[in-house]
Amino acid sequence: MLQQPEDSIPDVAAPAAHSIVTLPETGEALLTARVLSSALGISETSLWCWVKEDESFPRPVRRGERFTRFKLSDARAYIASLQAGQPKPMRALEKQREGVRA
Repeated sequence: MLQQPEDSIPDVAAPAAHSIVTLPETGEALLTARVLSSALGISETSLWCWVKEDESFPRPVRRGERFTRFKLSDARAYIASLQAGQPKPMRALEKQREGVRA
């Protein structure tokens, strides 16, 4: 069995399909896009749109071509800001439609 070095940050495993994820209460971890999107109640596609469109959304941590994660502490801070009343990001198309209606 492989052991992680003591100073490494654990990786939170992907949830089963269609399940809601509860984020770990303490410590630091790296979350997959699937775990973070499930915790936010959105699709992975929406998550990547939010990354692109919302400057306050947690920035992905890339450690290789196929290894992208999000810091748990950044995810918690973002969720707290949403609970404090900050609006959720809108897709570019919705912004365009809103501009046409105005």
